[in-house]
Amino acid sequence: MIRQDILNALRSDFLTITTENGYNNFISKAHKRYKELENMSDTDFDSVFIGFGTAVNNKDGEANSIWDVPVMSVVYFKTNTDLDNEGLLETKAESLIEDVENLVFNNTQILDSVISLDLLTITPYITIQENVGFLMIEYKLTYIGV
Repeated sequence: MIRQDILNALRSDFLTITTENGYNNFISKAHKRYKELENMSDTDFDSVFIGFGTAVNNKDGEANSIWDVPVMSVVYFKTNTDLDNEGLLETKAESLIEDVENLVFNNTQILDSVISLDLLTITPYITIQENVGFLMIEYKLTYIGV
């Protein structure tokens, strides 16, 4: 259950990205499965998907297992239609990147079993749709498990 507890905590943390909490954006949903942009409704924006990659076990010499696992997240976002070519998608992507960086740096201890959560990469993707984009974000999570 440690892995599920960590995923639930990460999803809950992303849902704290609200303007009321001092962020620039408002994440309204945390999905438990990856979604394709063309299958999303207007109410699915702004939202996040979070999932684990393949975990690697590193024994610590005692009874504990230290796990390193990649965490992938996708932040889906939408803007108004950019009629004046002002770069609304780019501006929104950069604003979300700032919020994600602040979230990670302010919440390094998600649960007692988590040793570290390191932000590795953030890749903005502006799609062919004029008002929809997403961020691919990769972390390295290290936790104590069985």
